[in-house]
Amino acid sequence: MKNLNILELSILKTIVEDNKNLYPYLSNHFEDFTVKDRKYSGVGIIVNLGYRLEFQETKKFNILLSSTKSLFIEGLDYEVSYALCLNSDKNNFLEIVSNGEDWDGSYSSFKLI
Repeated sequence: MKNLNILELSILKTIVEDNKNLYPYLSNHFEDFTVKDRKYSGVGIIVNLGYRLEFQETKKFNILLSSTKSLFIEGLDYEVSYALCLNSDKNNFLEIVSNGEDWDGSYSSFKLI
């Protein structure tokens, strides 16, 4: 398993912060995510997430989360979209997608504002 990069970690922190009223427990868990793999689509990345801790989930859930903050990546003309999908089947992923531009997932700098 790989570690989250700074972009992925920043996005997750932003999502957790913006959703803390609805899902307060996420702040205790997001640092335990690892990266199973990264798949590049030509316009973005799907980061398949693993989890360092083992637990038995008793209830089924499927949560899709994002944030009100805008993500801008140097070299791209438009804002970048992102979403975190968490579910009881442990098919958790973070999707980061450009809006109308080819993008291989590389970046030199970014801003979340």
